[in-house]
Amino acid sequence: MHQAGGSTAIDDFNPDNRAWRRFTTVTGEHFETVDWTRDDGRLVMVTLIDLASGDMVSLAVIDSLEIRDPYALLAATADGALAAYGPFDGDRAASGHAPVLAMTNPAVFATRPVALHPAEQPAVPDEAWLPLPADLAATAHPAPTDTTAAVVVLLDRARTVAATIGPFSNRATADAWRPTPDVDPAVDRLIVGLHPAPPEPATDG
Repeated sequence: MHQAGGSTAIDDFNPDNRAWRRFTTVTGEHFETVDWTRDDGRLVMVTLIDLASGDMVSLAVIDSLEIRDPYALLAATADGALAAYGPFDGDRAASGHAPVLAMTNPAVFATRPVALHPAEQPAVPDEAWLPLPADLAATAHPAPTDTTAAVVVLLDRARTVAATIGPFSNRATADAWRPTPDVDPAVDRLIVGLHPAPPEPATDG
């Protein structure tokens, strides 16, 4: 990765990156770790040591990327089975995946990019509710999935609108999430599997 203005991949690292924090939590539970840093404190390498055998492996810490405007792409089959893809960074990135998805999954009948309302913000604002076609609002249901990650889709079938919350790392956490204040009891809560967004295609230059 190379950023405009002269910064390079080795400088493009955020220690608060959520994937990095999870990595350090998991490795800390199973390995002895040794961090290698530059004079300015920038982490450049981490060594994982298996104390039982003495084996070790060192990993270079090159860069990180944070999604600042999370979106998901909702995909529906003709009978209303919903799946989600993402997260993507912004509306355009989510929309850009729709043609790829349509080509690779002939069961997809319709797609819609949706902003992901953060799970740590329990109040769901009015702007989080987006319109759905009436036929989809009437038939929408979670598609069978083997993915662990999920989003919560709050579906108001009568008003033909939905709000999408997440992402959640597992379905149990998604199922336990509740908005504050709670929504009308008539609003359905769908736990929809979240499939990973594909990596950006490599470009020349």
